[in-house]
Amino acid sequence: MKDSPEIPILGIQDILPLSFKNVEIIRHEVKGESSFSQPHKHNFYLLFLVKKGSGTHHIDFESFDVQPQQIHFVLPEQVHNWQLAEDTKGFQLMFSEEVIQIVQNTFHLTTLFSLNNSIIELDDLEFDKIEREFELLFEEFSSQTMDYSIIEIRTILILKQFLNLYNKQYPKIITVRSNSILIKFENLINEHFSTQKNVSFYARKLNITSNYLNMLTKEAYNLKANEVIKSRIILEAKRLMVTTSLSMKQIGQELGFHDSGNFSNFFKYRTGINPKDFYNSFK
Repeated sequence: MKDSPEIPILGIQDILPLSFKNVEIIRHEVKGESSFSQPHKHNFYLLFLVKKGSGTHHIDFESFDVQPQQIHFVLPEQVHNWQLAEDTKGFQLMFSEEVIQIVQNTFHLTTLFSLNNSIIELDDLEFDKIEREFELLFEEFSSQTMDYSIIEIRTILILKQFLNLYNKQYPKIITVRSNSILIKFENLINEHFSTQKNVSFYARKLNITSNYLNMLTKEAYNLKANEVIKSRIILEAKRLMVTTSLSMKQIGQELGFHDSGNFSNFFKYRTGINPKDFYNSFK
């Protein structure tokens, strides 16, 4: 299908070779790129605080307008790229899974970051408050007496403040998707979606009925459980098409389709476009 090499998953050190292992912060207007036309993935989390600017940010094939006083966030493995105005200003905060583990008992970032809510909008007071935290973290990084423990603490403070802002903007998502059963369901899907596509498998793993699982997903995502599973398969198909050199047949096999025609039909039915046309739109 492709002659181009597989696109690597970038780490913080791939973008900033002299960075620390777990956390890095940069002023976008100094070290950030205004155009990442090629979709790519990270193995770290990214919070992009936009102070000024415009453009478009594509996250997992959804397009978002870039405007002042926003926070954009990208999870590990999500495919993203952007085209931003040259005068765009703000901060990019990058942090690893190790930082998340420190606060994992307090909140579940992977649950909060839904596919349709990768951006939050801030009012003047909210923006000024969190921008100050970004500034303080940046100042600590720039200090000759930099203390990494302070950097870690300030990063956690930003994450907790971000959570409060997210909770204010999307209260139902926080309440509903913090359900421990749904968290386990999401984890099970990520582990088994290529081999297990039946709701009954996941319901058994969760020790609940399929009907109850459907009720939970309907409330949280406005989708039945089987639609959540299929959506995850489609997302992975898109990621593989854009970021690997696998053929359509190989991608289908990776996702549990032993017949390439069945994979093509499944993809077109779910998206309205056949796989080759989707791939060509990113060439």
